[in-house]
Formats: sequence, C-alpha cells, structure tokens
Amino acid sequence: MRTNTLMRMNMVVKLMPRHAIVRARKHEGTHSLDLTIPASICKELKIKVGDAFEVTGSESSDKAVLTYKRIYEELGKDGVHN
Repeated sequence: MRTNTLMRMNMVVKLMPRHAIVRARKHEGTHSLDLTIPASICKELKIKVGDAFEVTGSESSDKAVLTYKRIYEELGKDGVHN
C-alpha cells in the first residue's frame, strides 16, 4: 500500500491513504455548506475544535477538488500544541 509523507514539527509522519465519503450539508442561516471531517482523520492528524484552515477549490478532470491547509492549531488544555 502506498503511503504519503507529511513533515510535522521537524518529524516525518507517514500517512496511510485516507478515503471517506462525506455529504455537504446546509449551514443554517447562511449560503455556506458544511463538510464533516471523519473522526479517524481528526485523530490521526490531531485536528480539534478551534483549528483554522485555509481552503482552496479547483477543478480537475471535471471533478471539484478541495484542499484544506491548517493555518492555526488550537492549544490543548495544558497550553501546548498536541
């Protein structure tokens, strides 16, 4: 199985390919849509409430491609990044 590599705080983390199906849902009171990040991905990448992401959208082979880049990581209860 092919793995991807992610550089995180001076350590190399091997990531297994992730595949999940998520459904876009209406965000109440706006014209925005919400997508859910599966719990397994949140756990592996230590994504938590309060983290902020830059999102870019493009089209490739007639498919929408969304890319999320974490730009802010919320501090944990002990005041450090987890």
